[in-house]
Amino acid sequence: MSGKDLVNIQKRALQEGLPYQTLMSSVLHKYITGHSKKRLPKLEETQKLFEHEV
Repeated sequence: MSGKDLVNIQKRALQEGLPYQTLMSSVLHKYITGHSKKRLPKLEETQKLFEHEV
């Protein structure tokens, strides 16, 4: 996880009044169980994102 992403998660967690770890766990749980409105990216999409960050 990039430092920028972590900072953004921490900011959002503060807005929600939650520890950032709890927010991260909640987001992951929603994706894994299919309760998120957004879909998980395909492996190829994820690899492209990481290629651009390096």
